[in-house]
Order: sequence, then C-alpha cells, then structure tokens
Amino acid sequence: MLDIRPQVLDAVRTELGEHGYDGLTMDAVAARAGVHRATVYRRRRDVGGLPADVLDTAGDDDRAQDTGSPQGALAALNHETQAALTAGPPQP
Repeated sequence: MLDIRPQVLDAVRTELGEHGYDGLTMDAVAARAGVHRATVYRRRRDVGGLPADVLDTAGDDDRAQDTGSPQGALAALNHETQAALTAGPPQP
C-alpha cells in the first residue's frame, strides 16, 4: 500500500506558505497532493487538523541537538520550530 502521507504533508506546507492558514482548504491540499479529497478527510476531519499533523511529524525527527543542558535543548528546539514555521514552501 502506498503511503501518501508525505505528499499530503508537503501539500499542506506549500499551501500554508502560499495562502496562509486562512487560505488553507482540504480541497486545495488534496489537489496539490494529487489525491482524492476523501483521502485527506479520512486522516483529518477539518482543516485545522492539517497544520497539527505537520507539527506532529516534526516531533518524529530524532536529530535532537545535544547542548549539554535542558535549557539549551529547549532553546534549540524552540529555534528549530520557529525556523520550520517561518520557512518558505518546499520547492519542487
């Protein structure tokens, strides 16, 4: 079975970058990902769940930075999160 989640998440990132949260729609994400809209709705019931899914996958990244202190680790995580949220859309 083909895992389409990565292409849906890329579509969410791109749509957010181009149109912002207010312009994010399930239909646009489905079209950009090249999947039927039911596929997107199956995973998330509303548009608010899409950015949450993107953020959730960011937590799957095991490249934790060893800073030597809990405060340093939290600061590094905060910086990475801010960079990810303010980055432009992925380039094809």
